Amino acid sequence: MIFVIVLMKALNRIMRENESGNVLLVTHTVVIKVLLTHFKNASLEHLWNPPYIYDTSLSIVEFNENDTKILMEGDTAHTKILQNKH
Repeated sequence: MIFVIVLMKALNRIMRENESGNVLLVTHTVVIKVLLTHFKNASLEHLWNPPYIYDTSLSIVEFNENDTKILMEGDTAHTKILQNKH
């Protein structure tokens, strides 16, 4: 639980420092899973429920004053495009 608190403090600081526009966070799978689980209001018991977060996958979360929406979670479509170019 402390891990979630530390992550949310860091995320809140990042959001305060970047009140408008987009922010890119690059981190490890477990951090992404913890944040997405938190945004879903799920308990950490559900941390490893699908979808699996692959390396280089993309997740997009939209924040506004009253709501948090997960727009994309663990998307890997860009890797298929790159594989087709080789």
